[in-house]
Amino acid sequence: MVELCRLEAQACKGQEAIQSVLSTAQSWMTSDWPRIQAKHFPPNEASCREGSGAKLCRFLIHTHHLNDDDKIRHLSSTASKYGLCGCMKVGRPGLIIVEGLEENCDLWLEHLHQYRQKMIDKFAKKGNKKDTSNYSEVGKKVASVGDLETGRIFKSQGLEKLEGKQAMEQMIEYCKQAGLSKQAVDACSRSSCSNC
Repeated sequence: MVELCRLEAQACKGQEAIQSVLSTAQSWMTSDWPRIQAKHFPPNEASCREGSGAKLCRFLIHTHHLNDDDKIRHLSSTASKYGLCGCMKVGRPGLIIVEGLEENCDLWLEHLHQYRQKMIDKFAKKGNKKDTSNYSEVGKKVASVGDLETGRIFKSQGLEKLEGKQAMEQMIEYCKQAGLSKQAVDACSRSSCSNC
């Protein structure tokens, strides 16, 4: 955890870093620490300590478009920092589905809103217009699972990038598995998407 916090502080060099470092520490405590505990305690003991199990959350997020390479990298790297995994459909509309601990999903979405405002402020000072699409939560499912890792649809950290002709079909399939297919279709219809 200490090394992750040091890396986060270095990444924020020249900027206010305390909130970002504390967020990284909190993310580690909620995602990595339970895995470490599970390795050192028999499963029955770990389940008893956690009560009804972990709360696996799946978010579906809509944005007008998702084209900017810096934004795409930022979305994926911050999802990893919060212990989340999922995928994002780039282009128009932009759709993102993430899964992980409920608290981490909520923190990540809050981070996205703060990041968007930071970008608006940054480019307004320079007099430039920059991609500042809003991130809207269009669906959320939360379920108690005995083991977070076996309950996941996505197995690797970060966000898989879906692009090309099959991207929307892949996203809809992931949304079906997550119980969010209706929300995905609704989000597409708001964007006048012909692919849904």
